[in-house]
Order: sequence, then structure tokens, then C-alpha cells
Amino acid sequence: MFQFFYHLMHRRGYGVLTGGVLHWVMPP
Repeated sequence: MFQFFYHLMHRRGYGVLTGGVLHWVMPP
């Protein structure tokens, strides 16, 4: 799971990673 996140970060950028983390920390 973490590797997938890392891959996303490297592929799309830190924006997607930050959004994902925020969603994980405080989901709707």
C-alpha cells in the first residue's frame, strides 16, 4: 500500500499525495 502511494507521489506529484493523506487522516 505504501509503495503504491510512493509511486503515485513520484508519478503525479506531491499534490495528489497530500490530498490522499488528508483524505486518509480525516475522511468525509
